[in-house]
Amino acid sequence: MRPDALPDGRDGWRESVPPLLAEIADAAAQTLREVAGMESAQADYLGYQIMRAIAQHVGGAQVYIPKADSIARCARDEAIWRDFRGHNTRELSRRYGVTEIHVYRIVKRMRETERARRQDRLQLDDDAAATDCNFRNRR
Repeated sequence: MRPDALPDGRDGWRESVPPLLAEIADAAAQTLREVAGMESAQADYLGYQIMRAIAQHVGGAQVYIPKADSIARCARDEAIWRDFRGHNTRELSRRYGVTEIHVYRIVKRMRETERARRQDRLQLDDDAAATDCNFRNRR
C-alpha cells in the first residue's frame, strides 16, 4: 500500500477510530518526521499502520502507559545502580542531581528488584522474572 492510500484520504479515517488511537497515529507520524526525517505523507501512513498494529496487539485491554519522565527516571535509577560502589553516594548524588538519601533509596529498591529477579529464576527457571525497572511494582 502506498503512503497516500490511507482510508478516505489523510484525515478521513479519524472519524472511525477512538480519539486516543488518532493521537497515537499522530504522535508516531510526528516522531517519524522529526527523528527519521521522513516525508509527511509516508510518515502519516506509517503512523496509521503503527496505530493499527498497537490496536491489534493490545486492543480491548486496559493498558497503562507511563509518562515519558518515568522512563528517564528508570534510566537514571539503573545508571545509579550500575555505578554504585558503596562509598560513592555523594558523587552519584551530584552526578545524577538527587540527594544522597535518594541514592540509598534507589539502591535499596534496585537491590530488592534484583534479588526478586534472581529468586524467580531459581524458583521458576524461566524468563518470567522481574526487570530492573518494573513499572508494575512502582508506587
